[in-house]
Order: sequence, then C-alpha cells, then structure tokens
Amino acid sequence: VFAGYGLATHYYNMIRKLIPDEAKKIATIGDYVAMRLANAPEPMIHPTNAASLGLFNIRSSTFDTKAIDALAIDDGILPAVSTSVSPIGKYRDRDVFCAVGDNQAAYFGVMRRGGVLCNFGTGSQVCAAVDEVREGKGFECRPYFGGRYLLSGSALCGGRAYALLERFFRSFVGTNEPQYERLGELAEAGYALDGNRLAVDTRFCGTRDDPTVRGSVCGIDEVNFTPEALAVGVLRGMVDELHGYFREMELPRPDAVTVSGNAARKNPVLVRLAGDVFGAKVDLSSVAEEAATGSALLALFGEK
Repeated sequence: VFAGYGLATHYYNMIRKLIPDEAKKIATIGDYVAMRLANAPEPMIHPTNAASLGLFNIRSSTFDTKAIDALAIDDGILPAVSTSVSPIGKYRDRDVFCAVGDNQAAYFGVMRRGGVLCNFGTGSQVCAAVDEVREGKGFECRPYFGGRYLLSGSALCGGRAYALLERFFRSFVGTNEPQYERLGELAEAGYALDGNRLAVDTRFCGTRDDPTVRGSVCGIDEVNFTPEALAVGVLRGMVDELHGYFREMELPRPDAVTVSGNAARKNPVLVRLAGDVFGAKVDLSSVAEEAATGSALLALFGEK
C-alpha cells in the first residue's frame, strides 16, 4: 500500500494513537460530502474510491480482510461498499449518488465505454478500459464501471513540466506576467524543426515506481540549442512519458487517441504531438470538466 492511501494513513494514525475515540468510519472526502448531502448515517463507498484506500480486491470488490486482520485494524472502521453507482439518499428531493473516483469519472465523461485517453492537467494520465484485470509495471489497474477495469498510467509531472518551463522563461524575462502565449509561439516554431529536436525527459518529479528518477535534456547540438527546441521538446517529453506507460499495457495500437485537459486545450502543438507519437488520429475532447461531466452522466444514465 503506497504512502497517501487511506489505510496506510489510518494504520500510521493507529500506531501513533492519533485516532479520536469518537471516530466511527473512514472514507474519502467525496464519500463524506455525499453522506452529509444525503443526511445518511454513515458513508457508502464505490469500488473506484475503495481501491484508493488500499487493501482492496478489485476482482471481488471487497476489502482484503486477512491483510486488515494481520495489521490489527478493526474492520468495523471500513465503510460499506456499493458495487454500483446508486442513490444513497436525497437532498432537496433530488437523488444523491455515491461518490466515484475522479480518474474513472473523467474517463467516463469523455470516452464512456472505450478507447485511449490522454489527459494533460497538472499531472497527466493515459487510460484505457479493459474487460479483465491486467498487471504490469508503470500502470495501475483500477476498478471501472459495468464490471470493467481502467488501466491508468500516471505521470507525476504532466502539465507541471510545461509550467516549470514557463516559470523558467518568466524568471529570465524578469516579469510576473505569464509567458504561456510566447511559449506557445516558440513551440509552434520548434515543431517545424522536425528531425533536429531536443530529447527531453520530463520526469522531473520522479515516477510512482521510482521517486528518485529525474528529468534530462539530451541531443543538444549547435543548431537545436534554442528556446524553440526546448519548448517543443518539453511537450514531446510529456507525450513520450504517457506513451511509455501505454506500451507497458500491451494493448493494440489504437486507430485514434482522444486528448483532454487544460494543457491540451491551450497547446495545439501538444495535441499534434500526441498523434505523432501514438501514430494515430487524434481528437481533442470538447468536454471542459471531464470528471464532473462523467459523474453527472453516471447519475443520469447509470454505468452503461
């Protein structure tokens, strides 16, 4: 169980005797909000959130009670699991549904049942829905909807890598004014360089598997050591990292890839690079708030 997962935190608090005596249940923030809105007596958790607590069997949609017992954790602290997106109560005569995982909701909001999605926000993810559990390095297999699973490869930096570059340029210019517009112009010019680009590894924050990994800039020569090449190189590095996770999934090469997120909407070059790297037709999602849209669609139509 990785640091930051709910049951890892709960176990630490238990060992340190930091759990209040009056505590009854643990849950995600979304579960707590839904519980309060519905005026329910206790939280209800969907598998897409339960998996983020840790010690959860995604095949059976149940917590691993043997592991929990071995850690001397009282399983009474665990919330009940709802295996479907269903109402848990009402707020002002409107149904309140159990909360769902944001990654899964965002994918559902854009893709519904299938396809490859690359999302570029502060972090970034490449996701694809599958019918069976898959295991491998560099990606997670998460519960999805309708009895399916979501393969998700997540970069810790993602769009933050581009933000770091913008901060670098802003510092050089000596201004507090955002430099994204100028950076976009440089990236457009750098894209035209085609074969003589910088190779930028944007793993500036490490990876989930190895937090000690750091980024790099390679292939520098007298011609390509320019702001234009650096701008497009960072964007290409963001795509390359996700494509690496996709290769680990061992899925067929897609005919089309959908790109979403604010970083993609504001960077046409990033969208074109996604098509180049994946070797597929690329579509830019028209959905601005992917997770909110997916949550609304799940409540409206169910998990179809």
